[in-house]
Amino acid sequence: MYLFGGTMGLTSNSKFYALDLQSFKWELIRAKAADNDAGNLPEPLDEHSAVVCDDKMILFGGFVNGERCNSVYSYKISSNEWRLLPAQSTSAPCPRAGHSAMMYSENSTNWMYVFGGKNDEDKLNDIWRFDLDAQTWEQVISVDDTQPLQRSGHSAVLYKDFMVVFGGIFEITKELNDLMLFDLKNLRWVEFFEESGGLSPHNSIRNNPSSPRRLRKQLG
Repeated sequence: MYLFGGTMGLTSNSKFYALDLQSFKWELIRAKAADNDAGNLPEPLDEHSAVVCDDKMILFGGFVNGERCNSVYSYKISSNEWRLLPAQSTSAPCPRAGHSAMMYSENSTNWMYVFGGKNDEDKLNDIWRFDLDAQTWEQVISVDDTQPLQRSGHSAVLYKDFMVVFGGIFEITKELNDLMLFDLKNLRWVEFFEESGGLSPHNSIRNNPSSPRRLRKQLG
């Protein structure tokens, strides 16, 4: 298990650790910069995301010295090297923190999907995906009007062809407990559990064209 950055008190850091899940011993990783270029080393980060794809761990976004960023860094496990992955596209997600990220492979392309978070002014509910090979960003637009509330501090995982998003913070006095699914094949949101005082499956997808029976069949 790899752990990078975070805060110690009020200070962000760039320390990098690995936990051996058999011996349960921690090790401090002293990684090097690719091509001996210090610009490839990630800066101290917190509220960033980290995903794993094959032999690489990918970092995105978070706070750098109190400022949000939208940088992408790749750590290659086999060579113990960091590399900055500058976007090769004209568009990119705005700098953000408190977002979620997950990997999804389709047609031999490895995508990192990023959802939500917070920029300097607003909570977000947009979706972007990053092609790890071409290093290009593109925004993913839902085909219908069903949209989740803006949020940060939520979780997102991949289940089959769905990005499953749970909870998060809508505003400082409003924490969420809804469960939203984004259909990665058909590019649409499905409200699985509505946000309420407690999780309830009743009438939770009333605004979506999928019936509960069809949704259960899709999810397996």
